[in-house]
Amino acid sequence: MGRGSTIVRITLAAVLTCVACKKAYADNPAVLAQIQALERTQQQRRTELEQVQAQITTAQEQLRVEQERVEQARCDASRTEVQAAASRLAADCLELQLRHAQCTAAAARAAADNTMGGMLIGAALAVLTGGAAAPLMAGGAMAGRTVAGANGACGIPPSCSLEASDHVATALRERGLEVLPSCSHETPARSSCSFRAPRQFYLRDHQAIEDIGPLMPAGTRIRILRSGVLVRPDGLRATHVRLGDRRQGWMFLSEDDIRTHRCVREL
Repeated sequence: MGRGSTIVRITLAAVLTCVACKKAYADNPAVLAQIQALERTQQQRRTELEQVQAQITTAQEQLRVEQERVEQARCDASRTEVQAAASRLAADCLELQLRHAQCTAAAARAAADNTMGGMLIGAALAVLTGGAAAPLMAGGAMAGRTVAGANGACGIPPSCSLEASDHVATALRERGLEVLPSCSHETPARSSCSFRAPRQFYLRDHQAIEDIGPLMPAGTRIRILRSGVLVRPDGLRATHVRLGDRRQGWMFLSEDDIRTHRCVREL
């Protein structure tokens, strides 16, 4: 492009120099034809230069769009990795809590069974000894509870948090991040940020599987604010929403609803 620009400048200078020559050689058709040919050449070079510049501008725009696409994909991948790690941490914590609860329930049943067995043995001895062994009834009950306690020890309850935000924070720390990457997406033309809920839902004050909070009817106007990390067994994801009356809370929506009606993709 530099060489072409130089040619244009030289040609333009020549044309300007010969402008005064037009009058001098007006009566000389051959010289006038050469001047006119030179002007046409200069105009052609200018047109070619403009076309090259337009091609460069188009290429630069395509490069910018591609770079944004790559950066968007990288950001999405980072967000997905953190969210997946947070979901695994939440699942691990729930499993630990469930195992401890099952162990505790089994220990409680064993304690009840062994206590009753000890009392029955003590009662039988008391009857056989004519009441002299009545204290053995209480001793049998204590022995039964002791055996059950020894056999049903479940250890210290898990201390992991059930809050989704805590798992996200842990996943971020493990990756040397402070906040979840914010990846903005253009809203599809078919999308509407505000829409009516397809079904009735509980407006929770935090991410939770349990049915808590006020029950809102189907058709309630909602606006998606952000997606959570908690996913129910039926595939619905916890989603932070704002109602038409400005109240905010958490409900469960399908991934299709979230993709269709989300305005800004952020957690």
